[in-house]
Amino acid sequence: MNTLPANAGTPLREGKNTLPANAGTPLREGNSPSMKGCQTKSDRVVGGFSLAEFIIGLFLLLILIAGSLLLLRPAKNIWFEGEQTVSSQTESRNSSAFFSSLS
Repeated sequence: MNTLPANAGTPLREGKNTLPANAGTPLREGNSPSMKGCQTKSDRVVGGFSLAEFIIGLFLLLILIAGSLLLLRPAKNIWFEGEQTVSSQTESRNSSAFFSSLS
């Protein structure tokens, strides 16, 4: 059974002929146990990225990664050529040391 509060229907106080400024605004979360979990539009997170912005950002990141890998390819080839040169020099140094120890 619904009952009205004790002061329901009483007239406004003298000198006040308007309602309070916050009359009719929804309660915020935590103000009332019955409104727990209720959120207003201003409580929600505003902003963030849309799906299109997120996809464009991932595409730009992919372009940066691919470009850096393409720039590193010549460095890899030069590194392997240097390793082959060092290994051939080490082999010739070891063989000359071996032949000099025989004589």
